Amino acid sequence: MIVAYDGRSLWQDTHCVLIPESAQAFRTATTAGKGDREVDLVIADNSGRVVAMEITAAASVADRDFRHLRSLRRDLGQDLLHGLVVYLGRNTLSFGDGLTAVPLAALWS
Repeated sequence: MIVAYDGRSLWQDTHCVLIPESAQAFRTATTAGKGDREVDLVIADNSGRVVAMEITAAASVADRDFRHLRSLRRDLGQDLLHGLVVYLGRNTLSFGDGLTAVPLAALWS
């Protein structure tokens, strides 16, 4: 089955899968970093450790898709545990330094 997503509905569905309403040990935000850099989803534990995500309706990813995550890494240093780009492709791809592209389908497997 092929599902067509626009960016907003993809973001909403992904957020609902990743952050159950009962998750109280984590804080979430839709933006982080300095200036006009925005990250789609930032999940932080009570110690300030962060996993950040960009969510795209694209079937492929490129190095430029990680630009805001790299900026966030510069801002947070070691507190950024991992940066993910969730996309509509099929393969999990490493982009180095704790940055990974993950297929949307992997969230359900």
